[in-house]
Amino acid sequence: MKRNLFALFTAMLCLICLAFAGCADVPSDETPDDPSEPDAGHDVLVVYFSATGNTEGVAEIIADDTGADIWEIEAADPYTEEDLAYYTGGRADREQDDETCRPEIAGTVADFAEYDTVFIGHPIWHGIAPRIIQTFLESYDFADKTVYTFSTSASSSGNGAFNALKREYPEINFIENLHFTSSQLSSAEGRVEAWLSELGLTGRSA
Repeated sequence: MKRNLFALFTAMLCLICLAFAGCADVPSDETPDDPSEPDAGHDVLVVYFSATGNTEGVAEIIADDTGADIWEIEAADPYTEEDLAYYTGGRADREQDDETCRPEIAGTVADFAEYDTVFIGHPIWHGIAPRIIQTFLESYDFADKTVYTFSTSASSSGNGAFNALKREYPEINFIENLHFTSSQLSSAEGRVEAWLSELGLTGRSA
């Protein structure tokens, strides 16, 4: 009888130990971070060319709201105020009048192939994007990339420039453009946030 009770007690003790061991192996509700998963926004790149700082300001808002990397297009031969004096026959005027002009860019984007979505920002010169934007578009492979543009101007629309880029580069998947006139820059943050929300990209930096 004592042996039976001892055997029963031993069996119950083993079952209790096994139960506790099993509980220790139950995973928690929290899923550990996957080290192989890229950070939010890592596949998004914001590229911009800005002569006066207006386009740069919009680019920074987009990069901040999406958690994207940001890269400035800089001319190898920097533009001066004299170069940018419109309708004086200066450098910018001459470049825009020459459809074959492709101003050289200083530097390159590292690991461009890793980005799936690219935002490209620019001012409007003579109704179209500066020729240096075409230099950029012709310097990289945009296959399988989604491209959005944003533009700034004193008062003109950005539709003409956007449609011109779509016609010139039909192989690039241009989706849409967000344009700002000078009077709209004060509300740029709200407009950018609303736009990115429509695109499903707001809050990627969170």
